[in-house]
Amino acid sequence: PDDGWNELVRGGLAVAPGRIVLATRLFNPAYGVGVYVFDWDGSAWKPAGDAHVVVSGVASVPTGQVALDGDRVLIGSYEAAIAGMAVFLEPTGADGQWLPGQVLGASDPSVGQGFGWRVALEGDRAVVCAPFDSSDTGAAYVFAREADGTWTETGKLVPDDLSPGDTFCREMV
Repeated sequence: PDDGWNELVRGGLAVAPGRIVLATRLFNPAYGVGVYVFDWDGSAWKPAGDAHVVVSGVASVPTGQVALDGDRVLIGSYEAAIAGMAVFLEPTGADGQWLPGQVLGASDPSVGQGFGWRVALEGDRAVVCAPFDSSDTGAAYVFAREADGTWTETGKLVPDDLSPGDTFCREMV
C-alpha cells in the first residue's frame, strides 16, 4: 500500500490454488511485516488485500515467513532481541484488509530462540520453528485449532540425536 511505509522485498511467499501471499520486511514508520494478498479472478492476479503486523520495541527488523491454507494466513516473525511470535491474519470483508488475529508464542519463550523462523499451516494444525532454542539445537512447536477457533500448543518436537549448533528446523521446506 502507498502509505509511507518503506519496504524491502525480503520475507516469505506462499501459494495456493487461486491465491498468492507475500510477506515483506517493513522499516518505517515502525518495524514489522507487510503482507500482500493476490487472488486469481480467472484472467489475472488482482490485489485482494493487505495488512501490516507491527513489532514494537524491536531494535532491528523481523522477517515475515508465511504459510497459507485457504483464508487462513500465518506469519512468522523472529528477532534476536525478542522471543519471536507467529500471527494469524484474517480477512475482514469487502474492504480488502486483513487484520492480525491470534498471536502464537512458545510455552517456554527465550530471547534469541528464533521462534517464528519458519511456519507451516495445514487445516487445524500449525508448526512454528525455533532453530536457536536450547543451545541452538532447535525445536518445532506444534499448535492445534480448538473447536472455539483458538490455537493451543500441543507439542514441542526435538529429535533425540541433536547437538548444540544443529539448529533443527532452520531450513525446512
